[in-house]
This record gives sequence, C-alpha cells and structure tokens, in this order.
Amino acid sequence: MNPGAQRFWIQYRDANCQFYATAGGTLAMVAANDCVLRQTAERAQELENLRGW
Repeated sequence: MNPGAQRFWIQYRDANCQFYATAGGTLAMVAANDCVLRQTAERAQELENLRGW
C-alpha cells in the first residue's frame, strides 16, 4: 500500500467528519467522533481485505 494514499485518506476522513462537528448542537462533537471511529473501522476492514489478494 502506498503510504501517501493513506495520508490522503486520513485528510479526507478528517475533513468529512469535521462537517458533523460544525453542524452545531449538543451532539455535534459526539457525531463527529462517531464518524471518525466508524470510517476508521471501515478503512481498517478494507485494508485487511486487500491483504488477502
């Protein structure tokens, strides 16, 4: 795997999840953190699946 691709993915994930943090409200940071956790878990599974190729 290209390390540069992973760095770009992290930038994408952070920017995408930041949207939830800026939505306002009392649960905004909870939603943003959940987004980071969910997307990171999905990415880990995706990378694990690639190892099996």
